Amino acid sequence: MVEIDGEKIPHMCLLPVHSVTIHDEWHMAGMSATNSTNISASDVLVPADMVLDFESFFSADRHPGVQHAEAIYHYPLLQGLLVMLGSVALGSAEGALELAARG
Repeated sequence: MVEIDGEKIPHMCLLPVHSVTIHDEWHMAGMSATNSTNISASDVLVPADMVLDFESFFSADRHPGVQHAEAIYHYPLLQGLLVMLGSVALGSAEGALELAARG
């Protein structure tokens, strides 16, 4: 959340992996394809060029990717999230097969 004119606005912040701690605490067969982990960061300064408000982030035409010539960067994140849902189904199916094979 970033406070702008007294209002808290949700933003997406990008950080290099080395500046965060990855907590490998998810161990569920049905989520194995999602690489689900928890992440924390402390005392990290995020540069302004690595921050984007959610409205632009989810927009089809206002996010920074639209400036790239490659069409793949033009897709808003929401479509990517929808595609990611397929990985949840895949992980569930793989986990069910593994459990069924154990008998």
